[in-house]
Amino acid sequence: FPSHDNQGQSIWLFSTHEMAKAVGRRPRVLRDWERKGILPKPSLTQKMESPMLGTCNRRLYLRCQLDTLAWWINRVNPGKGVAVKESHIQLLHDKWNEATTKFWGS
Repeated sequence: FPSHDNQGQSIWLFSTHEMAKAVGRRPRVLRDWERKGILPKPSLTQKMESPMLGTCNRRLYLRCQLDTLAWWINRVNPGKGVAVKESHIQLLHDKWNEATTKFWGS
């Protein structure tokens, strides 16, 4: 996805589709995880027009968020139809927030 500038630093943003492909899941799975509170909300969204959906918000993820999700999937190995433990959800949220805060420098 096109890079954006963050205080002179080039950054890459990933769509839900790109993020899902990178971590070996389907986009629908990531959207379901977000809806269920497993996957934190993305830091950024982009308003766009879709011929099928009309006006919608495209989720955009930072590289550090993609890396965090990949690490979590490798560690927890959430399977289809298996409930994710609350401690595993909290682990993902903690690491996600830590990586995102470090990226933005706040």
